[in-house]
Amino acid sequence: MMPTKLGWLAIAANTATVLAQTHLTSTYNGFSYVGCYSDNSGNRALANLGPTPDTAGMTIEKCIDQCAGTYSYIGLEYYYECWCANTLNPASTSQPDTDCSLACRGNSGEACGGASRLSIYAVQGASNGGTGSNGGSNGGSNGLTIPQNIGSGYTYVNCYKDSNDQRAVSGAAADTGYYPQISLEQCAANCATDPTFKYLGMDYYGECFCGPTLDASQGTSNGCTLPCNANSAEACGGINAVQVYQRAGFDAGAAAAASRASVTSQKAASRASVTSSKSSFSVAQAASRASVTSSREAFSASRESSRSSVSSSKQVFSDAQAASRASVTSSRQAVSDAQAASRASVSTSKQAFSDAQAASRASVTSSRNAFSDAAAASRSSVTSSRSLANSVASSSRSVASASRASANAVLSSSRSSASSSRSAANAVASESRASASDSKAANAASVSSSKSVASSSRSAAQASVSSSRSAANASLSSVRSAASAARASSTLTTTTTTTTAA
Repeated sequence: MMPTKLGWLAIAANTATVLAQTHLTSTYNGFSYVGCYSDNSGNRALANLGPTPDTAGMTIEKCIDQCAGTYSYIGLEYYYECWCANTLNPASTSQPDTDCSLACRGNSGEACGGASRLSIYAVQGASNGGTGSNGGSNGGSNGLTIPQNIGSGYTYVNCYKDSNDQRAVSGAAADTGYYPQISLEQCAANCATDPTFKYLGMDYYGECFCGPTLDASQGTSNGCTLPCNANSAEACGGINAVQVYQRAGFDAGAAAAASRASVTSQKAASRASVTSSKSSFSVAQAASRASVTSSREAFSASRESSRSSVSSSKQVFSDAQAASRASVTSSRQAVSDAQAASRASVSTSKQAFSDAQAASRASVTSSRNAFSDAAAASRSSVTSSRSLANSVASSSRSVASASRASANAVLSSSRSSASSSRSAANAVASESRASASDSKAANAASVSSSKSVASSSRSAAQASVSSSRSAANASLSSVRSAASAARASSTLTTTTTTTTAA
């Protein structure tokens, strides 16, 4: 899928950021930039860490200054690491310059490698590659031989400058990356399979490139000094240096025809791909439009449904709010009425309790007065009865005393007249005894009558006192019953009032 407009802008912005850090474009202290190469913590591309690590102020120039005079290669890695060596580990492979784009800690405008990537600089002329035929020799530095003929009709041309961004031989890479066993002869055999590949280039221990043209605009190089992985006695290019061979007896017409046929085939395939892509795009576009239309319709329906739901919800909320207000008003009125009724009931109960208390007090006072009057009457009656009885008893005693005195007088007269005549005396004595007997009987009758009157008076007095006491007790019981009824009524009224208020 092609990136969107925003995707292209993001890629462009990222590329601009990456390219803001650059490598040295000119020689510094005898060192020139070679390229970006891989590194491995277990198998370092450059064996020695710089003598003075500087995590905060590292620059390209500072690393070169630390290693110059002792080492032929220096490399900067991951912002501030400085590595030095006299040889580059063949296990390290060339990488795009964009992989070595981390800013140096001491100069943010310079690139100091990347994660597991080294920005490599080498002393100019450290490896003196020779030139073979067409202006060169068969010998290279370090005793390596540059073969002039490698089979399949390929003959050595020269050593040219090369980079990842601008290949001297372009068109195809028969073998890319690091291959331990690739040889010049194998590279030639691989490139000979296509009649259009007039040139081949061997780079960096064994990287094989094939193509119909040679770009020599970067100039020749003396750097084809690295040994082939498959044959350590032969040279196989160098760091940013490619060892170029040309096919002998190359038929340009046939190559052009083959190239044109290949181009025609590629164009036809491209057209078919474009047509298919257009068809797929049209179908996708139609599906997208249909999806957009459906989405818009769904959104419109959803929006209308949402509006309707919101309107309905607002109406329901308004009705509920009105009902709630009405309920609150009704509840407040009911509470107010209940409070008024409770106050009236409490006032009535208080008035009834006050009236009952007043009536109870009046009844108690009346009962006490009645009891006092009855007690006074009873006391007066008892006093009168006692006075009457005492008067009768006194009268009876007086009569008895008079009778005794009369009897004594008669007896004395009889005794006096007895001395004159016993008969007369006996007669008189008998008569006196008879009279005394009658007097005693009359006195006894009088005393019995007085006692009966006194007993009747006492009974009447006791009956009057008992009646007064009964009347007082009945009045007191009535008063107590009235007071108890008043209290019960007051308690019931208070309970009713409390329940109503609650």
